[in-house]
Amino acid sequence: MSKKHRLFQRKGVWYYRRRVRAHLIPVIDKKVIQFSLKTKDLSEAAKLRPFEDIKWDAIFQDAEEAKENGSPAAAPNLSRSDALRIVREYVDAADKKFQINEAKTGPVTEEQKKDIEHEIRLSEWMLSDPSNPEASLEVGDRGHKLLAQHGVKLPSSTDDQAQFFEFVRRALLELYRRSKARHQQDFSKPYFDHMFGPE
Repeated sequence: MSKKHRLFQRKGVWYYRRRVRAHLIPVIDKKVIQFSLKTKDLSEAAKLRPFEDIKWDAIFQDAEEAKENGSPAAAPNLSRSDALRIVREYVDAADKKFQINEAKTGPVTEEQKKDIEHEIRLSEWMLSDPSNPEASLEVGDRGHKLLAQHGVKLPSSTDDQAQFFEFVRRALLELYRRSKARHQQDFSKPYFDHMFGPE
């Protein structure tokens, strides 16, 4: 087996990738399983691959049995480390996208700057309160999209779902705080929540 089997590199980081067998796509609801292994070292990625192979072999086997029995496949479990990986990747990607968009927009007037900062402060205040209904809607929408992107379906009203959505709330709050700091020309902190600092 090649050392790079089911591995590919993007921007220096190694990813795990494997195709879903055609007849299981309706059950798994994805054509390709793909996610970052959070390492730039090929040897490290190659060591992580067997664990992912075992996990996804089991998920595919469950899907095979579900298809044969005509019942829904059991949803993949989402460990705490996987939940953290998903939201950290989201923050990294979204923050870069925001910075690119802000750079494209170019200079803004003082009035526009005040309006932007007001909107950011409002969102930050809203997300700081986990019980805020508007925050719950934003967190739920983003959380479900992230789960769908990674092929995970968490049962409603479970501890795993609550934990993941709390991570998403903190991720959104982190993004707004970084955006506010950039608008204020404050580059003293690379991150605000320790969850998104160096691992």
